[in-house]
Amino acid sequence: MEKENSKKWYQRNWLIIACFFLSFPFILFLPLALYLMWKSNAWNKRARWIITSFFLILFLPRMVNPILNKAGVNNSSNNSQESNNKEETSPPSPNPSPKGEVIKLNMEKEEARKKAAEEKKKEEERKENEKRELIKNLGTIYCENHTSRNCLVDFTKYNFPNFSPEAGGSTQEKCEEVISKCLKLWSQEECEHIAEGNHWTGMTSLQAIISIGAPNDINKTVVGSFESQQWIYGNITSKAYYLYFEGERGKLKLTSWQEY
Repeated sequence: MEKENSKKWYQRNWLIIACFFLSFPFILFLPLALYLMWKSNAWNKRARWIITSFFLILFLPRMVNPILNKAGVNNSSNNSQESNNKEETSPPSPNPSPKGEVIKLNMEKEEARKKAAEEKKKEEERKENEKRELIKNLGTIYCENHTSRNCLVDFTKYNFPNFSPEAGGSTQEKCEEVISKCLKLWSQEECEHIAEGNHWTGMTSLQAIISIGAPNDINKTVVGSFESQQWIYGNITSKAYYLYFEGERGKLKLTSWQEY
């Protein structure tokens, strides 16, 4: 008892034990209790190590977990802050306004319209080139056939619609003008027949004159509005052939022909 009273107040056993008990609700008393226990020589060394080990095993998780949790919270906070910074610094996603969409749509329509117009223009130029080439070729054929057969039409003697008096002639330009007028009035097939100097069933009197020339003579028979005509080419002493046209006046069509 005297030995216990001779100890300083912080070396007394009851104080050390009280600090150990207080460390359960207040963990900060544990370091104090351990310090006082090791400072005091009342307990042997083995007992102190056993008590120290027991309390460290018991309280170490309670001391370490808050530190780890705090570190985790800090990391999470840092990551969240970095994510927020990235979102703030990243460029905004494109979200075009309705007005911008309308402008873009109008530009696309205008571009499509221009492209269609260019394609149409190219197609028209292609057709025009093909037509010029066709007129040139058929004009050459027309000149060769009708010049050699001496059956070029003298348009100054006729009042044909769509054919000017200057249309006829033996030059390439005049022959191409005749073919150009033909293509405006009739099909390409009919114009090819005309260029070659042919006659066919159903051809008109105008086509016959342009294709094989004017007849030497014409015999007519008229019954009311119906009319028939016999066109005579050549003469009976050498070689002659006859074309027969029938139909309403002004709408005669070739129905048959004879050769002698």
